[in-house]
Amino acid sequence: MTSPIDFLPIQNVATCEPYDFAFSYNITDFVFNLPSTVNTLQAWVDPLNLEIQPIIRHELAVNLTLNSSVTSVTWNPVNGVPGPFSLNALIKSSSGASYQPILVEFEVKAGNDTSCLPTANSGIGSNGVSISNVAPSAMSTVTANATGSSTSHKLSSGAVTGIVIGIILLYFTCVTIFVMIRRRNRARKEREALPTYIFATGIEGGGRHDEDVIGKEMETAVHWETATVRSEPPPYGERKMQQD
Repeated sequence: MTSPIDFLPIQNVATCEPYDFAFSYNITDFVFNLPSTVNTLQAWVDPLNLEIQPIIRHELAVNLTLNSSVTSVTWNPVNGVPGPFSLNALIKSSSGASYQPILVEFEVKAGNDTSCLPTANSGIGSNGVSISNVAPSAMSTVTANATGSSTSHKLSSGAVTGIVIGIILLYFTCVTIFVMIRRRNRARKEREALPTYIFATGIEGGGRHDEDVIGKEMETAVHWETATVRSEPPPYGERKMQQD
C-alpha cells in the first residue's frame, strides 16, 4: 500500500545545524485513520556518496507513534559531510497493513559550523559504532576479552585432542595384550594335546625332526603289535616236545 504520509520538499540542509523533515498525512487511507489503529514511524538518513564517507545511519525516529500532532522528524545536528543523502522512512501499523517504504534524496551543504563533522581518524566499527567515539579503556577491554576467548578456545581444542590420543593409545594397548594372551593360551593347549607316549620316550620340543622321530617309533610299535597278534602257535606235537 502507498505510504500514508508525504514528506515536504527538503531544502537548505546545512552542516552542524538542526533540520526538520516535515511531512503531511494522507487522510484517504481509511485503515490508517481508525481510532483503534496504532501507527509507528521509523526514519533515518543514509549517505549516498560512499567515496566521501562510509555508510553511517543517522537515526531520526524509532517507533515514533504517529498522530495529528506529529508532523516532522528532526536531524539535530546535521553531522554528515556535504554531499548527497537519502531520507528513509518506514511505517508499521497495528492493523497489519503493509506500507511501501519512503526514500527521498536531498543534498547537504557546507555550513558555517563544521565542528560536528566526523574527523579523518574516525571510522565505523563492526557493530556500527564510530570508533572515534569509543574510549581507549573500552577498546582495551574489548581486546582483552577477545584474546581471553581465543585462548580459552585453544585450550579446549588441545584438551579434546589429548583425550582422543589417549583413547587411541589405550585401545591399541588392550588389543596387544589380548593377542599375546590368546597366543599363549593356544600354545599351552597345543602342548597339552600331545600324546602321552611322547613324554614317556623323553622326546620334547617341536619341529619337523621331532615329528619324523615320533612317526617312526609309532610305526615300529604298530608293526610289533601286529606281528605278535597274527603269529600262529606251533602244532600240538611240537608244543608237547617243547614242554618235555
